[in-house]
Amino acid sequence: GEQDMRKMGGLKERLPRTYLCFAAGWVAIAGVPFTAGFFSKDEILYRAFLESKALWAAAAVGAAMTAIYMTRLMGMTFFGKSRVDSHVAHHIHEAPPTMMTALVILAVLSLIGGFIGMPASWFGPSPFEHWLEPVFAVAGHGSAAGHDGPEILLMILSSVVALTGIGAGYWMWVTRPEIPGKIAASLGGLHAFVKGKLYVDEMYEMVILNPYYAVCRGLARFDQVAVDGTVNGV
Repeated sequence: GEQDMRKMGGLKERLPRTYLCFAAGWVAIAGVPFTAGFFSKDEILYRAFLESKALWAAAAVGAAMTAIYMTRLMGMTFFGKSRVDSHVAHHIHEAPPTMMTALVILAVLSLIGGFIGMPASWFGPSPFEHWLEPVFAVAGHGSAAGHDGPEILLMILSSVVALTGIGAGYWMWVTRPEIPGKIAASLGGLHAFVKGKLYVDEMYEMVILNPYYAVCRGLARFDQVAVDGTVNGV
């Protein structure tokens, strides 16, 4: 039942089948070339580039951060030294066959499912894209034709972004796991602010929940004293 990856690590040997399925999702979401995530992410970046260079740059930064945090997730969960509590260690086991079957299907599709919608600059428009054309025609967005040169160059660049993000994440959380701690310490209050999720939950509780609870308690007291008291008194 543990879900805190700060209390995991080294699970590659304990959960080899889960590790392989997770690794497939890792490389796909990070956008490693020729995985399903690569084709979908590259298409988004390409269309963003045609609309706005600034939007493309922001999306590329987001893609790099995705590769980094997915590698962090992978590294802290499956690589390095185990941080599993002793009373939890003997409960570690693979998922049952019903769930593992679904994971394997998803893992395989994460690796090869993207080939159903390959870029038009490779082998021409895909049947899948033509099949969806009526949907986008209604929305007023047709398929972008041409621009093969920029698409291929952007594809190469997005591959570099993904692999660089994976490399940076692996270096920081597997090869040199002490680095994130040093960076966090150097940021001081800013790290605490971000780690506290910008204290949005606390502000929400103070501004919304606490007044709401106070009103509820007041109404409950009014019901108990005034309403019930009147009825009981009569």
